[in-house]
Amino acid sequence: MLILSDSQQACRNFLKGRIGARTAKLINKVTPKSAGVTHEIAWIPAHAGVTGNQAADDRARAHTFRAGLTQPGKTVIVNPSYSELLDHYKACRFQFPEPADRFDRIDAALWRRLQAGNFPNKVLARHVDPDRYEDDSCPWCGSRATLYHSTWECTNNDELPKLQDEEKGQAGWERLLRSRDPGEQLRLLERAKLAGQLLGILE
Repeated sequence: MLILSDSQQACRNFLKGRIGARTAKLINKVTPKSAGVTHEIAWIPAHAGVTGNQAADDRARAHTFRAGLTQPGKTVIVNPSYSELLDHYKACRFQFPEPADRFDRIDAALWRRLQAGNFPNKVLARHVDPDRYEDDSCPWCGSRATLYHSTWECTNNDELPKLQDEEKGQAGWERLLRSRDPGEQLRLLERAKLAGQLLGILE
């Protein structure tokens, strides 16, 4: 039996005899132990270079509760070498610009956390340390103090600078998170740090 996998780590584990319980159960179900079947595993680089693989994947997805069919016309042709394929997928995931050059290491890390949505905030703090942070509500309006709310959405916090009308809302927040302008990055980071300090999350 030939097993195809797009995970090199899964192939390595299989060759070392490290097989997960679900995988072993599936293999034993398909080929009983008494059948004397040999198993081979081969790494294939995702959908690249395998004719009809995308169509087969679409049909399989149609019979599950996973993501829907891929849209026609969205086929991407890439060199099927592993490093080029990896570079392609990294580029597809790239959404946010790098921190401004003038940020020190701490601010650069905080900027990345802000972009990733795990910048210190009351909701996150309550999950991490529920004994210390028993409440995740906003002290100024009572709403849930998510990162977005406490940094951008809450209008009752007079300590934070007022936003311009065109900046308000989710669209303004998303635009600044994706901004390459060092001044805008610094302004948003300083605002988030101030909100964290006012909430007692950041020192």
